[in-house]
Amino acid sequence: MALRRGWPCWLLGAWLSLSQLGFTSRAVRGVSPPARRTARPANLADAVAEANAAAEIDAREWPPKGWLRLSTTVSSEEGKQKVIRAIMAISEGLRLEESPVRWLRRGTGAEATRLALWVPPRSMLLVSSMMGEALEDEMPMILVEGLDVDGDAQFFRGALTGATSEELTSTTERLLEARLCAAVEVEEAAGTAVLHTTAAGRKGVEAWLKEEGGSLSIDWTALGGNSEYLSWVEAETAQDAP
Repeated sequence: MALRRGWPCWLLGAWLSLSQLGFTSRAVRGVSPPARRTARPANLADAVAEANAAAEIDAREWPPKGWLRLSTTVSSEEGKQKVIRAIMAISEGLRLEESPVRWLRRGTGAEATRLALWVPPRSMLLVSSMMGEALEDEMPMILVEGLDVDGDAQFFRGALTGATSEELTSTTERLLEARLCAAVEVEEAAGTAVLHTTAAGRKGVEAWLKEEGGSLSIDWTALGGNSEYLSWVEAETAQDAP
């Protein structure tokens, strides 16, 4: 299944298919986007200012309670700069995390950059929409973490640790070939390999690791995101696929 590039602007807020994810954010449940988009940056700026003020009192309290983590991975410097400019145009107070990664998919691998930031729930749709518009020449992927989970999630992010980056790369390439995950980000500096998979894929990964033995461990987080990317993850991990 090939991912189409491009993000229709009129789909503001529609990219996040929570019903497809299998869970709903209590923070955003029942809240529709404001009619006027121009009102949102001020709300976001206020939220950032409040969070930064609280962080100055106790620097250990970051991210602020209830905020959500948005992230994407870009393969080019131009794509990275487009996303950064889009985020800075919303608010210069947002803390942008930038990490070099080895971006693996089945049969392919390339150097890339993961960009991530924490946002208040009421600003998630605005920020994700602006990021999506900046990804017109990149893989259309925006992921969200930190949502309250009602029931079982359908998609997961797994952080694999306990080996060198070379060993993590070798291990995750085997998981990709077995269709137990759809994509992997190997971060050498942190000594982690982050997997994107489904609930069924999670069970398969855990069984595979148990059978292999060794010192590897994995930490799972429920994953949300744009429906186009999650549909691709589901197709890539389908065990009956050719």
